[in-house]
Order: sequence, then C-alpha cells, then structure tokens
Amino acid sequence: MDRLQPTTNKAQFRFPSDESWVSPADKDSWDNLNALSAFYPYSEPFSCECRAFGRLQEAGHEELAVKCFGCVLLDDAHENAMRNKFAHLHAQKPSSTYDGYHDDNEDEYYNDPNLRDMRSRFRCSDGSLPPLRGIVKEFGESKDLDHQGAKRLLRDIKYVQQLGITELDLAYRQIINGKLSDFSTSITIPHFASNPEWNPHLTQRWKSKIEFELFATCYKDFRDSDITIHEWNEDHKDKQVNVRALPEGYPPERRRLRNSSARQHLYTHVDPRNYRRYIPYTNRQGRIVRREGALGRKPSLWYIECSAAAVRRLKESREIDAGLHWQYQNGHIAPLN
Repeated sequence: MDRLQPTTNKAQFRFPSDESWVSPADKDSWDNLNALSAFYPYSEPFSCECRAFGRLQEAGHEELAVKCFGCVLLDDAHENAMRNKFAHLHAQKPSSTYDGYHDDNEDEYYNDPNLRDMRSRFRCSDGSLPPLRGIVKEFGESKDLDHQGAKRLLRDIKYVQQLGITELDLAYRQIINGKLSDFSTSITIPHFASNPEWNPHLTQRWKSKIEFELFATCYKDFRDSDITIHEWNEDHKDKQVNVRALPEGYPPERRRLRNSSARQHLYTHVDPRNYRRYIPYTNRQGRIVRREGALGRKPSLWYIECSAAAVRRLKESREIDAGLHWQYQNGHIAPLN
C-alpha cells in the first residue's frame, strides 16, 4: 500500500451487510452460506466492481471509467499498520459498514450494541478473518458539469450498457474526472437478473418478469442521468445544462392520452444482453480475437410491451425501485414469490 503513487485512490471495501446488496430475501437463507455464496459473485459490492471493471478491460474500453489498477488484499502486517494509522476512527469500521440503511447518525450507528460484525460472520476455511480488500483507482475529483460533459456522460452510459453493464447508481458524486467511477451496485451480464435460462425451473411468467426488471434497471440509468442534471441545475442557476436522456426528462412531462390502451410499448436506449458482439472471443485455433465493430452512438432501441400502469410508474417515478426480490431454491437463484 505504501508504494501506491499519489495519483491513485484506494477505495476500501468493508464488509457490508447483505441487506445492502441484492441477497436472499427469504428468512431461511439469511444465514445460509450456500445461499449467500450463490449471490456473492454477482451482487456483493466488491464483486460488482471487479466484474464491471473487468468487462471494460476485456472489451478494450477502459477509457469509459476512471482508471482501475486492480485490487489489493491486505495481509496481517498491512492491516495492523492501517489500524494504527487510523486508530482515531471507529474500531468497528473494518468489520462493519455504515450506509445509512438503518440510521442517519453514523456515531449512533456504530455505538449500537446490536451492530453485527459482518467480517467474522463467515470466516475463511482455516477459521481466520477474511482479508480487507480494496479497489485501486486513479485519483480524481468532481468537475463542474457543462453541456459537453453531460453529452459525453450520456454517450458513456450507452456505451457501458452496450458492454453489458447496467445499474450504475448514477449521481454527480459518482462522476470523477468527468467519468463513471463507482460500479459497486452494477449488474454485469451474464447475471441471474438477466439470464433466466440459468434456472430450468422458472415459468414463462417469471422469465417475463425478469426481463422487465432488467429493462427497468436500464431505463433507471437514464432516469438517474436526468435527475443528476436536474439537481445540478437546481444548485447552479448560472451554469444551466440542457441535456435530456429520456423523452419525458426530469421532472417528467406528463402527457397522458385519453382512451389509452391497457398495453403499451416503452423503450430504452440499449439492450445490454447484446454485449457479446463487442467483447473478444476464442476462435477455433484457440486464439483470442478482438471484435472490430465500434460501440454505437445510436444503438438499436429496446422496446418492451407492458401495462399502462407500468409505463406510468417508470415515466413518473423519481425512484425506480427493484420490483423483484430473490431467493435461493433447489440450488438456483429465483424470484421470491
């Protein structure tokens, strides 16, 4: 850690409660190691970051986010050195996390006698504590948002989604050096939230629900872009930005039509399930071949048919929350009934 250059930034990942990432929602699986292990590679924040930055590197498009140099796992000596250096901080911090999920007061949160030590909850096979982990990224800062920067951000969201990455949790605080910087909640396809064929027990009804959930997640990335620009404009009356990701913008313009049909079509800019056309493949000679096609500035739109109520929910809601909860059942991840 001491050898890291001053141009790098270390993002420490503590051991967040599984309540703060997509994990089994059924009570029987809350302390089930097999169930949590099934979700962990896809939705635990450290795993999300590794999968997303790995995809950008694999596809040759690392320029779409801040530079990521890799990850570090701290051995005992470096952990002790870090503890000594930051001894003034809460002793629980390396083992627990504060994310505002339960309480808005950080001091009160850490002084809660019922706070669970997430790090010791699931130890290594030899009984030792799992190592502290960190993602090492290029150091940077937030910059003023302008028209060109907002247009570039919208373009990059489309590019990243074309590479199979969505659920970007976009906000101004996440834009460092004018680029995306945080993939701790991201979905990188293939994923249980995008590939229902992984579970042979799913009915067509559940497969359709998973597809709509993925669509809503992609749509949400563009809604978050519009909200980010709206909040910037609210705080910077002298630096207004006029860039819109979705037709309705934010706040959404309401254009309800009389006698609208019960089923309607809605679109978002990208279907991330088509990511394979942009990543390398192995040919018959065993060689890795890079794709020659460029990412599209105007990719094919993804249309989906859904109820009028679902259209209103997506178009008029500020917060587009997950509609599905998940469970571990018969060795597979499945939506919770």
